[in-house]
Amino acid sequence: MPADPGDLPDLLLREYQGLVAQVRRAWKLDEEAAMDIVHDTIVRVYESIGGYDPEKGEFRGWLWGVLKHAAVRKPQPPLRPEGTQDASPLGDLVGEEVVRFMRASVGTLPESYRRTVEMRYYEGKSLAAIAKELGVPVGTVKARLSRAPEMLKQSMSVQATTARMFLEQMKKKRR
Repeated sequence: MPADPGDLPDLLLREYQGLVAQVRRAWKLDEEAAMDIVHDTIVRVYESIGGYDPEKGEFRGWLWGVLKHAAVRKPQPPLRPEGTQDASPLGDLVGEEVVRFMRASVGTLPESYRRTVEMRYYEGKSLAAIAKELGVPVGTVKARLSRAPEMLKQSMSVQATTARMFLEQMKKKRR
């Protein structure tokens, strides 16, 4: 973090290209998508620099936190079959199936995590609003949102294994 807040624009410009490259590698995005996320991040950082507290950590860590939130909130393009630009029934069906699968997976989370994730990502509520409605500290909301992806990953892994075993059994029965 620069000692003089007037140096912030220069610092952000210097960091920009490095961030784009890191986002591309970390999240396996194309350059345009990475640039969009980094741009949104730079704007948010510039607008909310007052929220940065050097006593809570380094500027770069705070910047990456803002970047992760910008990525989560960034609307993703609808799913399309590879190589097509126009909407198609197959693309719409795949997109709908992914949404159903994700909602079902979120439904397997423990109630406190499920409700927190739904309020944040389906209803778009702020961390403070979620904390107030659930009657928990903001830190608890952050912790739940931080832990939920790993819980979902484990749940989806179990679902994938179960589906694979089911399909193998079906193949054996056909023989």
